[in-house]
Amino acid sequence: MQAMEESIKFARSKNWNLVELESDCASLVNQFNRRQEDLTMLGHRLRKI
Repeated sequence: MQAMEESIKFARSKNWNLVELESDCASLVNQFNRRQEDLTMLGHRLRKI
């Protein structure tokens, strides 16, 4: 999660419009893809990012 957050912040600092992130953590990927539905702390942090 922290690595994904840092990657997103880095991409924003470079004004990149499109970024592709990969992860082998299925739980994290599923949470990110369904972040509008998620009420967990992980979902809250993803929305904040």
